[in-house]
Amino acid sequence: MRVEEDPPFDAHPADANETPERRRPLRIHAVTIVVLVISLALIITAGILTNSVHRHTEQRLLDRQALQAGATLEAATGTISALLAPAAELATSSGGDADTFATSLAEAVGERSRYVSASLWREGEDEPMVVLGEAPALAADPDRLASTLATAIGSASITVAGIVGKEPAPRYGYAFGSQAQGTKYVVYVESPLPSPRRGYQSLEGAFSNLNYALYAGASEADEQLLYSSVEELPIAGRRATTTVPFGNASLLLVVTPIEPLSGGLSRTLPWIVAFVGVALSLGFAGLTERLLRRRDAAVATSRSLAVLSDENARLYAEQRGIAETLRAACCPITSRPCGGRRSPRATGRPARRARSAVTSTTCSSSTTHTGA
Repeated sequence: MRVEEDPPFDAHPADANETPERRRPLRIHAVTIVVLVISLALIITAGILTNSVHRHTEQRLLDRQALQAGATLEAATGTISALLAPAAELATSSGGDADTFATSLAEAVGERSRYVSASLWREGEDEPMVVLGEAPALAADPDRLASTLATAIGSASITVAGIVGKEPAPRYGYAFGSQAQGTKYVVYVESPLPSPRRGYQSLEGAFSNLNYALYAGASEADEQLLYSSVEELPIAGRRATTTVPFGNASLLLVVTPIEPLSGGLSRTLPWIVAFVGVALSLGFAGLTERLLRRRDAAVATSRSLAVLSDENARLYAEQRGIAETLRAACCPITSRPCGGRRSPRATGRPARRARSAVTSTTCSSSTTHTGA
């Protein structure tokens, strides 16, 4: 009997590792996308919170500096009352003596001094008794002058006349009336304003990191501007305002920072968080994708090994079936096991003994061949 042998089985076929999963084009896993989106969302949230904290800190520091600058300005206005009140009382006690008045304000009036004009007025008169420096610009507006003098006589604080004069020599005028019994006198002075009033010198000392604009009154109107350190008005962006009382009026101070008040690190911290966070997000996403692909590769390899194991089991079962078939064909069920010998019977049948011998020899040969 001729038995056809199966072709040898290749334990390592060329395409054994080329599973359908590996032959597919590489795609990013959904888990990786979820990790990346969540990481970026967290980073964006952290950046927004950091920037919000920075802005809040900047505004809080700016408000504090505005209040401090306003307190300094208010203290400076206090020195004005300390200068004008004694001059008004000396005028009352001296009966409006010109020399006494000139002596009391001699150092405060002049070209490079605090005032460019100082004048002494008696209650009920339309002309000044004494004029130091230049003539008062408010005299060009008699109605306004009369209202200012009348208010000053009945007030115990500074009476503000406001901005007087015209460009290129505007002034800021205010008056102080005597409080003693008897004839009332009013000291009226005018301080020079810079021309132009925009782009004036910056603050110094503790407030050198601020730009500012100072207005007479409560509005930011151009005609009420006393002076500012910037050209563009009104000041925009991050800013703080404070109102400084000045006599019967007020001054409005608007400030804005020149540089970050909380330092350069606080300003750049949101960008640092953003860049570092994006880098970490991409790194985490890449690591997640790599682990998922290695897992997929391990699963694909496991499946390939399972296929090979099943194929080996099938071939082994097939070989065993062939062997059993040959064995059954050579050794009938009614005969004894292959390789056994039957002793000739005494009946003396030579032909049957010969056939038994041939059968035994063939069975033995077949068994040997099958074992091989």
